[in-house]
Amino acid sequence: MIWLLLAAVVVIGVWLLRNILPVHGLTPIRPDDLKVIARDQEDIKMLDVRDPVDYLREHENGTVNISLGRLPYLWKKELSTSEPVVILGGSSRQSKQAARFLKRVGFRQLYIIKDEPGRKNRQGQTGTTVCCSDCCR
Repeated sequence: MIWLLLAAVVVIGVWLLRNILPVHGLTPIRPDDLKVIARDQEDIKMLDVRDPVDYLREHENGTVNISLGRLPYLWKKELSTSEPVVILGGSSRQSKQAARFLKRVGFRQLYIIKDEPGRKNRQGQTGTTVCCSDCCR
């Protein structure tokens, strides 16, 4: 019985660490920095990993929507490992999961929009930013 409890604690600990620790090679940027990066690198892709329903409700023009669950199967159709990718997600956990997968398959230039406290999305909610436009300020 003690071994089962110990195993559960280890599994929960590993899960917590994976969600808390940063992803090596993932560069957090502010929405304003995204405009500079996009201007300097024409081949940059913006990947939205939210579910299609959330994506259709609000999204940035020019983004590619591949939900997190479909990413392992569809990334080759829309993305190339040589292109820089900005990951947009409904939460930092979603974005980190997508970044871990993309790093595993060979992506080297990965960016994530940094959370800015007090910044609001289009629904007026504060928290994780999925919108990069000036309309969300």
